Amino acid sequence: MISNAFNRQVIADNFSDLYRAVNKEILEYGLETSPRGLKIKELINFTATLTNPRARLIKSIARGNVYKYSVAELLWYLRGSNSLEEIAFYAPTLRQFSDDGATLNSAYGERIFGVHKDFPNQWKNVVNKLISDKDTRQAIININYAEDQNKQTKDATCTLNLQFFVRDNKLHMITRMRSNDFLLGGTHDVFCFTMLQELLLIDLRLEDRSFNDVELGYYMHNVGSAHLYERHFAKAQTIIDEKDMRYEPMKPLVSNESGVLQIIERDIRNNTPNKSIDVDMILKSLSDGHPWKQLIQFLIGK
Repeated sequence: MISNAFNRQVIADNFSDLYRAVNKEILEYGLETSPRGLKIKELINFTATLTNPRARLIKSIARGNVYKYSVAELLWYLRGSNSLEEIAFYAPTLRQFSDDGATLNSAYGERIFGVHKDFPNQWKNVVNKLISDKDTRQAIININYAEDQNKQTKDATCTLNLQFFVRDNKLHMITRMRSNDFLLGGTHDVFCFTMLQELLLIDLRLEDRSFNDVELGYYMHNVGSAHLYERHFAKAQTIIDEKDMRYEPMKPLVSNESGVLQIIERDIRNNTPNKSIDVDMILKSLSDGHPWKQLIQFLIGK
């Protein structure tokens, strides 16, 4: 008989409900095990589906404000960077996972966008695959490479690959992860990956007008081990019991304005806010609810 911890799934139209439901599933049905001597509850081959990827935000008192880091992490990805200091500025504990004190092995942006010679630009490859054949099953970005399996590192990649499908005239995305601490990592992962899903749709529309009628589809988050650490069980229950965690879904992105955010983020990290760009002027020029305005506000802590 297969344990209730295997092959479970949760579907929701907003991340608030999805986040609560996943934490509840793990607490109720998770197997107890102890990788590296740390007690966890885990679900095996678990899938969480967000039917509206723009409803990617939560506001949880117990989890705290996570989106300053999430926006910084997204920008770090988009730069194709593997720099430790660029992201450790927002999460100093990441320094303990660096193998050389300067970089992070699992830096997804480097692996996706191929800025360095060791990694090809898989993002462009996916764009080209989908433009050549909308029905393709080959639009895949591999994050975890074969050589990673024998690599001695303190920062093993948690994500295996990203796959994109155009079906029913919608761009769907599947993220496959070997392991996911959903309480801590899930908020950032779902935010960043659904943003990448939407940014890919923008790039496809820019390259091929036939994608102008393609809408954003489902986001599917498949995890080999979706888990909670014992030290977080009580917090997970608090999150499950919280009320009013919903943000309104973000409005559709109609263009890629990440360049402006990159400048603002660099000035924050260099402790020179407003040096290169007048942030207040930018915010005043954008309407309330504009998605890029929302991201700027997260980044500057407003």
